[in-house]
Amino acid sequence: MHFRFTANRAVFLFSLYVAVVFNIGYWRSVFQTGDWLLILTMPLFLVVAMNLIMQLLFWPKLHRLTIPLLLLAGAGASFAVMTQNIFFNADMIQNLLQTNPAEAGAWLSWKFMLWVALTGVLPAVLYARYGKIRHATKWYKALGWRVLSAAASLAVIGALAATSYSHYASFFRNHSKISHQITPTNLIGAGIKTAHSAYDANRPFEIIGNDAKRNAAPHDRKRLLVLVAGETTRAQNWGLNPGAPDTTPELKQTAGVINYPDVSSCGTATAVSLPCMFSNMNRNDY
Repeated sequence: MHFRFTANRAVFLFSLYVAVVFNIGYWRSVFQTGDWLLILTMPLFLVVAMNLIMQLLFWPKLHRLTIPLLLLAGAGASFAVMTQNIFFNADMIQNLLQTNPAEAGAWLSWKFMLWVALTGVLPAVLYARYGKIRHATKWYKALGWRVLSAAASLAVIGALAATSYSHYASFFRNHSKISHQITPTNLIGAGIKTAHSAYDANRPFEIIGNDAKRNAAPHDRKRLLVLVAGETTRAQNWGLNPGAPDTTPELKQTAGVINYPDVSSCGTATAVSLPCMFSNMNRNDY
């Protein structure tokens, strides 16, 4: 027994399935707005937007790998969004890649495994084993139908934008991170950004401004140093400090790093006094 679909029908059914099953957490946020126009039109918007994206990812042969992978990953992500209101972005992907067995084991509850098995593993196996794509006799006809489906999705999105733009703009403005809960597009976007970050981190540094020249004559005026701390940590846990645990192994091996072990913060969230910051107060928090 096999299930035979055209490419367009397979993409549409996949888009409909993930919109309904994998986005329960997202729908909860939509319903909480109380905006009935948004509530009534958002399902249509999500399905056609998903259809448009999947038209770009659904290719001969390759779809037999991408669809099951998205089903498996989407099932796990949707459970996290649904039960813990998690936002899946590139930072969350990094956390998953760096997790340890103890943290991973905390997720392996029977509810999680049952959800993944029923909504991810089962449909993935059915698609890979019994799903068959019925191709058109001419490749350009098949491509034409795909383009037509994508164009129809764009037309629907345009119509929704023309009639309900203020409702959608208000919703996404007031929930700036809500797009990270739309599964599996959140995984696709986060995966692309993570891959780019990995590539960017391994690129050689580019030296710029070699032709810069100092035009002003040197003078004896004291200079003001403004230090912006993007992230803070306790001095006793900072791996570069004497006696601290080895929490920064890569930073310790980086040449040219200057560590200040006796730095204290005595300012507010908006301003920090430099004389106080560098006063060697021997505090353990900064």
